[in-house]
Amino acid sequence: MGAAAEDAVQQLGLLMDQVEAPLMRSFQNVHQGHPRETMLRFLKAREWNVSKAHKMLVESLNWRIQNEIDSVLERPILPVDLYRSIRGSQLVGLSGYTKEGLPVFGIGVGQSTYDKASVHYYVQSHIQINEYRDRIILPMLTKKFGRPITTCVKILDMTGLKLSAMSQMKMLSSISTVDDLNYPEKSETYYIVNVPYIFSACWKVVKPLLQERTKKKVKVLSGCGRDELLQIMDYSSLPHFCRREGSGSSKHSSADVDDCFSPDHPFHKELYGHTTEQSSHKELLKMGSLHVSIPEPDPDDAKIVEVIEAEFHKMGGQNGSTNGHKTEKSMCVWGMEEAPLDKLLIAAAMKEMWLRDNKDITMETLRETGLLSRTPTDKIANTRRRTQYTDDERRAIYSMLLKRNGGSTVKRGVSKAVAAEMEMPVRTVQRIWLVGRRGGGIDAVVSKRAKNCGRKRIELDPDAIQELPMDRGMSIQELAKAMRMKKTIVFRRLKEGRLRRPRK
Repeated sequence: MGAAAEDAVQQLGLLMDQVEAPLMRSFQNVHQGHPRETMLRFLKAREWNVSKAHKMLVESLNWRIQNEIDSVLERPILPVDLYRSIRGSQLVGLSGYTKEGLPVFGIGVGQSTYDKASVHYYVQSHIQINEYRDRIILPMLTKKFGRPITTCVKILDMTGLKLSAMSQMKMLSSISTVDDLNYPEKSETYYIVNVPYIFSACWKVVKPLLQERTKKKVKVLSGCGRDELLQIMDYSSLPHFCRREGSGSSKHSSADVDDCFSPDHPFHKELYGHTTEQSSHKELLKMGSLHVSIPEPDPDDAKIVEVIEAEFHKMGGQNGSTNGHKTEKSMCVWGMEEAPLDKLLIAAAMKEMWLRDNKDITMETLRETGLLSRTPTDKIANTRRRTQYTDDERRAIYSMLLKRNGGSTVKRGVSKAVAAEMEMPVRTVQRIWLVGRRGGGIDAVVSKRAKNCGRKRIELDPDAIQELPMDRGMSIQELAKAMRMKKTIVFRRLKEGRLRRPRK
């Protein structure tokens, strides 16, 4: 490491010596006796800018204090059946260690469903794995090898990834934001295995736009990557989905202890046993999930993700078969639990473009980059779709029409040409043009979709809960009547773990 980097570490260290006592206690819990390595991680995350790294680190420590992260390992997920359900739908686990002593985590990107509990439980589970890694596993390895070990290796399995992963965007964004701002630079290398064709195509386009530091961390391997991974780890440390070639290699059974995703795997049993033991020292064990506040993501990232998500929704609409029935096809851009540097690959590439050119993100801008280029078709698809186009997309289309028409009169063939280029119905293009002309310009081109639509979630009434008799059991029908809720709502809350049956 150069003199400039050492100087940056010293400057950041002087700033951290001035923080208040609560922040210093939390900082000691984070660095586990190695403050220099921790400050290096935050400096790398902020491109060696000392003031930005200091701001990021202080905000992270405040987040830990406000959300009681330092005591998260004293909050086991109860009941144990709920914990096992979470483990079966959030596929992640420690499979072993590299020859250099770095822990190896396998992540089942393609088969994680996140559908057995609320987002708070999954975020809590993810943070507990992070904290157990940083406070228990890494210090143990540091002591064993006699040198600081502060990072890990992650192997992302893309087997089974489908377009339906788009529904997990809220969950994945929450986890990614937590890791970006509070656990930066914890992954030494990302190995991506069992990739479908579309990922390879996307990666070739995205890779040139990423920073050199990012590209060095990401390695896309052929097949299950077994031969390449055996160069850095023993066979016993390979995740189960890397031990054999063929489709479905990551399918797991909850009873297979060799499966690092299984709740019966030694890592998960030790983690859950540790949290349960720590909680036994508390007088009162709180029930329910730990509601962690999710830091606000970068506004630029949020806008980029919104535009790209809308684009891939349209891709999904084109994946239907000729008879009108949709067929799910492999897609691997979204659904990654942790993308390179804990960012989704495409979003990271778009941020690079955003910072480099300082342009407004529009559909025309995206296509100019080649990231969303498609093979032109002679046929204009005019089928009915429930695609909801964003305001940016609509205005980009209107700008294209305005530029090609050159006035208020629509020239012959322009609407069809734009519809073919943007791969959307002709009527939609014509409607966008009419809205703009009648409204007086581009500012009038906005979506008319209602902002708040759909059923509102029915929350539990705390007053009604306090009035419940605690000296006897109740049927779901009696509980629903006492809570002034429908039976189906009560049953859902039981499945989510918000309510609990009394132990006999």
